[in-house]
Amino acid sequence: MNVSVLTQLFLFSDVDSVNKSLSFGITLANQCICFQMCVYLCCAEQINNYFAKCAYFCLLLFTSIILYTYCMNGQKIINENEKIQSSLVHCSWINKPKWFKKTLIIMMIKANASLEIKPYGLYVLNLANYSSIMNAAYSFFNVLSSLRSSSMVRRVLSITSNLPLQHQFRGPLGIHPGRSQPASPITLKCALQFDKSPC
Repeated sequence: MNVSVLTQLFLFSDVDSVNKSLSFGITLANQCICFQMCVYLCCAEQINNYFAKCAYFCLLLFTSIILYTYCMNGQKIINENEKIQSSLVHCSWINKPKWFKKTLIIMMIKANASLEIKPYGLYVLNLANYSSIMNAAYSFFNVLSSLRSSSMVRRVLSITSNLPLQHQFRGPLGIHPGRSQPASPITLKCALQFDKSPC
């Protein structure tokens, strides 16, 4: 029983040491991995080369595996502490010596404390943290995609507004001012090619 108490104390001490020494590293790793995932998604969306897309998706998968690995280790610590709590609750203490009951009470009080890796007390390193980082990376990717799309539309409209009247087009159907027919595909193609030309 004394060995169990010492083991529990060493376990809590080790987790406290991890929280103090690795808080900065874990936080930095979370931020970098989230940024990398967002960059990989943006690059995979922009590049038309099939093999390059596969390469970026492989990098995305590899980065997510790294994130899952250390988040899962944090989750295992939480799960093991819950197992200890369950074992202490179901421990047979009837007809046991007094020292055994006192030791059991001490272990139960200690086990009720949260045993988890919590960098700077801001978040807990577990599978929920893994999910939140993945969601954040995808949300950043969606924001960048929407901003890029809106800026492209504004640029095309600004370019076409400077074209001569016979080459202008307005609206999603490319309606010319004063005309009832939409602009031809050739006009739209010329405008987009002009947009891609170096400034």
